[in-house]
Amino acid sequence: MLFRSIAAITTFVGNAAVRMRQENLCAGIITVFLKTNRFRSSPEQHHQAATMPLPSPTADTGLLTSVCDQLIRSLYRKGTDYKGTGVILSGLEPPSTVTPDLFAPHDSPVHSRLNKTIDLINHNYGARTVFYAVQGINPSWQMKRKYCSPHY
Repeated sequence: MLFRSIAAITTFVGNAAVRMRQENLCAGIITVFLKTNRFRSSPEQHHQAATMPLPSPTADTGLLTSVCDQLIRSLYRKGTDYKGTGVILSGLEPPSTVTPDLFAPHDSPVHSRLNKTIDLINHNYGARTVFYAVQGINPSWQMKRKYCSPHY
């Protein structure tokens, strides 16, 4: 169950990172949340979130994925049946306004090229052609899209 939650969160953050790079933005704060089904009559209800400011704003999928992994492991309770999970990226700003911290890890040119290459491959050959293994090979979960707009 933990790995299913991690796969969902890292998939969400990977999609958000791609969108941020398309919009030329970086996130400075990341929030991860887990929740159980509030309508279930089980005594064990768990709704919790964790927020972490990033050392330097980034749109690097690898860095955001590792932070999400840490946060989800700190929130997860063994034996709890989670219904929903999500990620919120905030503190968005363009990369040109980011003031680098001398002592904090920051986006390296190698990571930037890697992310651009993965984005290009996925754009040309379809979504999830190349992805991080932590996102799951065959995910057993699906986003609920019952109320999505029809994308006119």
